[in-house]
Amino acid sequence: MKLNMHLSREQAIFFETMLDLNYEFELELLILAYHDFSRLDFSVLSDKDVHSRAKHLIKHYEALGKGVDLYDVRWESLIKLDLDDAEWEYLDLDQ
Repeated sequence: MKLNMHLSREQAIFFETMLDLNYEFELELLILAYHDFSRLDFSVLSDKDVHSRAKHLIKHYEALGKGVDLYDVRWESLIKLDLDDAEWEYLDLDQ
């Protein structure tokens, strides 16, 4: 089976910027950075502007993540949700 994959201009720039910055922080921070990035109006931005915004957001979330325990932050949200029937692969909630 052949996988057909296409990246938009913005996705390609974001991922290349991430690699250029030697992305080494938590996955949650990258997802949050990309979430904010994806909400921009790219139709009015040049390629250079898209790169600049990606770089700013990646560095912004990297700085925010220093000194924050993301597991605790995530867990505070998870315990409030109705996930009794969710099937977890690696988490044993019975302990």
